[in-house]
Order: sequence, then C-alpha cells, then structure tokens
Amino acid sequence: MLSNLRRLDKKPIARALVIFAAISPLLGQLALVFLLSRNNVALASYARPLAVIFSFVSISFALWAASTIIRVLGSIELISDHLTEIKSSGRFGDRVEVTDKLCLSKLADEINSFTSRIEEKERDLKVQDKMITEREEQNAMLWLEIEHNLNLAKEDAETDPLTGLFNRKSMVAKLEEAMTDAQMTGKPLSVLMADLDHFKRVNDTYGHQVGDEVLKAFAKFLKNVIRGNDLAVRYGGEEFLIILPSTPVKNAIQVAKRINKQLPDFIAEELAHVGNLTCTVSVGVADYPACARNKDELIATADSALYEAKQAGRDLIIYSGDMGCHDTVSAKA
Repeated sequence: MLSNLRRLDKKPIARALVIFAAISPLLGQLALVFLLSRNNVALASYARPLAVIFSFVSISFALWAASTIIRVLGSIELISDHLTEIKSSGRFGDRVEVTDKLCLSKLADEINSFTSRIEEKERDLKVQDKMITEREEQNAMLWLEIEHNLNLAKEDAETDPLTGLFNRKSMVAKLEEAMTDAQMTGKPLSVLMADLDHFKRVNDTYGHQVGDEVLKAFAKFLKNVIRGNDLAVRYGGEEFLIILPSTPVKNAIQVAKRINKQLPDFIAEELAHVGNLTCTVSVGVADYPACARNKDELIATADSALYEAKQAGRDLIIYSGDMGCHDTVSAKA
C-alpha cells in the first residue's frame, strides 16, 4: 500500500483515507462514552472490550478500504500513463501489467487486447504500404521501359536503318515545320538535293557491301558538315536531302560547295581499305519563297536542279531560281 501511495498522484484522497483510519479509535471511544451515558449497567462492564474491538474493526476496515482505493487509483493511473505513452510514442507493442485481482485487471487485459489488434492492423498497413510502394516502383520502371521502347520504335520509324539519318517519311513533317516557321518569321529556307555520282558503278565494281559503306560514310560526312538545326535526310537510294532553315540561298550554295569539294577526300579516308575508290557528288539547290510556294514545289525544284547537274556532266552544283530560271555554279569555282 505504501508503494502505491508513494506512486499515487491523488495525494489529498490518500491523506483523507489515512486520517479516517487514524480517527477510527476515537470513534470507538465515543461509542463507549455513549453507552456509559445511557447508564446501562449491564453493558457498562463490556464497554471497554467492545470499544477496543470496535476500534480494531474500524481500523482494519479503514486500512482495507484505504488500501483498496489506493490500489484502484494506482491501477487507474498506471493505465492512464500507459495510454498517454501510446499516444505520444505511437508504439502499440507495449503492454500494461495490473496484478491486482480487481475489475481493473480485466480492463487492462481489454486495453492490451485492443492495442494488440491495433498493432496487428498497423503491421498489416505497413505490409500493404510496402507492397504499394513496390508496385509503384515496378509501374514506374515499366512506364520507363514502355517510354524507352516507344522512343526506340519512333526512332526506328523515323530513321533510315543503314545511315541513321531521318528517312523520307519523317522528312515530310520536318520540312512542313521548317516551312511554317519560314512563313511566320519571314526567314529564308533553303534545301539541297545531293546525289552520289555513278553510284551504280561503285556497286558493280566493289559490291553492294562497299556501296553500303559509302552511303554510311556520306551520312557521317553530312552530320559533320551541317549545323545543329539543319536536317539531313536519306531521300532514297544514293540521294540525300539537306534542309537548311533560316539560310539564304547564297549561304546554301556555300554549304553545297563544301559538300562537293570535301566529300571525295572524306570517302577516300574512310574507305582507305578499298583501293582506287573515288566518289563525287552533284547537288541541286532551291530556296523558299523564291523557287517554290510549298514544300512539294521546293523539293521538286531542288530535284530538277540536281537533274540538270547530272545532265551537265555531274560533280556540279546547280541553283534553280524562280520562273524556271536556273543559274549554274561551277563546283570547282
């Protein structure tokens, strides 16, 4: 009882119980005085023993009552502290122990059972949360893989498998974008149509494998020559289209000259293992809006200029102006 009393915060109640136990003998003496005042001679001789017995009973009852109440209050405080600890720490694994065989022990068991169920639910929630997190990570990885595959599929659909340049199908959208930008900004737009001279002779002389190596080398050369916003396209066979946004025709002709002059040495260096291999290129030049009103006319005009370069002896650059006027530019100039 003393240990519970020291632990108990309800000290006024404890003090009241102790005081009640202390004054119980006084109550016995008062009872004795009361009996004597009644002049009951028959009971007077028993007054002192009865007073002692009554005092002892009263003290015993008071001590039992005080001990019981203190134990109850101590158990209540223990349960309250336990619930406060759960609230502050969030740990449902701790248990409260009430050893007194009172109704509070059953209450403590119910609280422990309740916290056990909460702890179990908390574990289940953690497991579910972990599963959800893992599934989200798996879904994220799956979406990344799908996005990567879509990009690869898009790249495969837009690029030529041999040279790695954009193919003719993707060129349409790219040229439309460049044409729209030129129309909105008023900036010039030029295109080059380049064709390897006597490419059939290369295939017939050295084989198609060497011919493919020449095409790949030409694509590599174009990537090195053009700017970042320019676009090189394998238009078909050994024919390549170069789109030059924001480029006036004068500058486009300079790009065509650089291609025409530097390509033979580049091919010879790249395919040094093939003896006596020489490659030249003819280029047709057209610009918007001087030569065409739309993308189809622009490509057709550049292709016509290329045809004229072929007919004029190859290894040339031809610029096709508007109204069917064509200016010939010497590749060796």
